[in-house]
Amino acid sequence: MKTSSLFSMGILLLCLMLTSCIKEPPVLVPSIDTQEFASGLKAPIGMDMDHKKWLWVAEAGTGNDDSQLSVFLPNGNKFVAIQNFPSEFRAAEGISVGLNHVLIQGNTIWMLHDKGFLFKADINGFAPGRATIDWSHLQKEDIATFVVDYDFEDDTNMSNPYNMAFGPNGHLYITDAGANAIIKRDPSGHLSVFATLPRTQNPLPVGPPFVEAVPTGIVFDGQKFLVTGLLGFPFPEGRAKIFAIDLNGVVSEYKDGLSSLTDIEKVSADKYVITEFARFALGAGWTSNTGRLLQINQGQETTLLDLIDTPTSVVSAGSGVYFVNSFKQGKVTMVVTKGY
Repeated sequence: MKTSSLFSMGILLLCLMLTSCIKEPPVLVPSIDTQEFASGLKAPIGMDMDHKKWLWVAEAGTGNDDSQLSVFLPNGNKFVAIQNFPSEFRAAEGISVGLNHVLIQGNTIWMLHDKGFLFKADINGFAPGRATIDWSHLQKEDIATFVVDYDFEDDTNMSNPYNMAFGPNGHLYITDAGANAIIKRDPSGHLSVFATLPRTQNPLPVGPPFVEAVPTGIVFDGQKFLVTGLLGFPFPEGRAKIFAIDLNGVVSEYKDGLSSLTDIEKVSADKYVITEFARFALGAGWTSNTGRLLQINQGQETTLLDLIDTPTSVVSAGSGVYFVNSFKQGKVTMVVTKGY
């Protein structure tokens, strides 16, 4: 019995020694680092990244017909690919308008313009040092005329094709921020209205009783589309929504309680990043440095980056790395997240 007890105690001590030698895996502490990737841009709005990790940026310009499509290499070097798009300054809003968002499909880049046109170009041959193309050499498709002529139930008689995403069978889905609608373009170029977004009750004592949805970002997750809404004047805080739209065009609410949404990017299954533009103050307008980069993971909201100045686009480069623009400051920031 004594020998047996000593043997058991020896085994226990050995186990304790081995256990003490086994190190616990390090606890991953969530972290976020930022660094300026590009600056000096002329009102950047839309961005997309190709398979070479080149970042393509649509610059609205200064209002002097100087809207352009620029490209940034991974080292931050910039060259202008297509230049001299129409650009105008809207004094009432204090902003320049020109190119809106861009979308890369293989070797093709699609570009939407505030004037209501859809452009596309082959980017396979673009490289630093190559002569810049003038926009007038591109073919264009008229989106706005179809939208304005369409008889919507809540007709605004306006069109602003703003952002886009590809869905099944090569169909292109365009958010029209002027008409509060999603326009479907089939591969032949035929246009149809896929869905319209409902208005939201205005909780503020100024402005109309209902505010427009103003669709901005759009993404397809394989089964449905998610569309972000900016909301119209007076831009009530906490009332903006992310809408879900099924393949039949049926609209439902995916998430509410947000503010002035401008873009959405899919990260993984049911995980997205979105941008909030800014907070709006009556009598003062959009407040500087009040935009945010948010993560929505299975419906749960997390702020990744706060105090951003007027972001309108976010691009995921993979492994928790994002590129976020500032429309007002004319820059692009690289955001590196870990543990989110």
